Amino acid sequence: AKKGIYTTSDEVLAAISNDDSLSPKIHQFVNGLREIRGYDKELSGYYEPLPGLICEGSLLHQNINNVATATGRLSQNQPNLQNMNNKSDLKKTFKSRWGDNGQILEIDYSQLEVIGLAYSCRDPQLLADLKDGLDMHQQTLDKVKHLLPSSLSAKEQRRLVKGINFGFLYGGGVAKQSKITGLPQSVVKKIKKALYDRYPGIKEWQDANEQAVIKSKVWLHEKSKGGYPIHKGTLRTDTGRIYTFKEYDAMPWQKASGMDVSFNRSQICNYPIQGFATGDIVPTVIGEVHQMLMASDCRDTCLMINTTHDSITFDVHNDALDKLIVKDIMEIMESAPDLLGEIYGINFELTLAVEATIGDNLNDQVVIEV
Repeated sequence: AKKGIYTTSDEVLAAISNDDSLSPKIHQFVNGLREIRGYDKELSGYYEPLPGLICEGSLLHQNINNVATATGRLSQNQPNLQNMNNKSDLKKTFKSRWGDNGQILEIDYSQLEVIGLAYSCRDPQLLADLKDGLDMHQQTLDKVKHLLPSSLSAKEQRRLVKGINFGFLYGGGVAKQSKITGLPQSVVKKIKKALYDRYPGIKEWQDANEQAVIKSKVWLHEKSKGGYPIHKGTLRTDTGRIYTFKEYDAMPWQKASGMDVSFNRSQICNYPIQGFATGDIVPTVIGEVHQMLMASDCRDTCLMINTTHDSITFDVHNDALDKLIVKDIMEIMESAPDLLGEIYGINFELTLAVEATIGDNLNDQVVIEV
């Protein structure tokens, strides 16, 4: 509650939705409210503004911003096609400019951020698991499966653990993950323990990054909202990207130990992972794919139209599909480790795999074998 008013944020509603101790009627009401909010978000974010953004030929040209995020990943606006709900029919409205003579092709990386994390933290077990085809989230789930709600399917349990794992990988705490998922803090703590017990190198890397930022800090000649002097610290990645972090007023639990200000650990943990995977690898590959297409006889029949974090989307004329253009694109995307060596001088020895799907629209996609 804030100022005597109970909050109905989606985070709180999600926790209520996942709380098995509450009655089915409460779950039904909360889930209905969340569904209505989803429709309202789509209405205001897409259905209402889209007609005014459509260009000549019924084409839509969103802005893709290269330097607008703190992590380095690409962002979009007018409209933001990265935030479309995968369960929505909205994606069905995006079709090929060539009508029945064209299809929408999407090629995406598998586990790109986990692989980027493995390269960065060098945890031996995580590197071995990736090479052996073992799933990080499934390995964690196997240790805590007996603690999760039995009403969840195996797929739902993995999805739940995956979300919590990424929460910790991005520097989140037990209390927040408990609030988001509705799981008791005691269970979330055991999930965290299972993750870091198997992959201790992750936490060691996170701690080392935090210490590097603290060690590099210099005074900003500014004060926090609480009136305390604040500093900035930096972190440099293998690709040459430099992240700058500012101190903020310490959290209550930090103040209890005598701290007035602190850096945001979530930012320090999160930025290098997202930045390397979707700020360095994906844009680098997009440039290579663009150059290949411009030099090919498919430059006018295979058009790169969108990117959503770890995937690239194309509008492809059926004639281009007969020229093995999909195979050429996939080979470039899978050759990213070589590109990283050539451009940034880093030894990225992990394998990157991609999957291609195609369909009449952005929603109805089927996997294709190339």
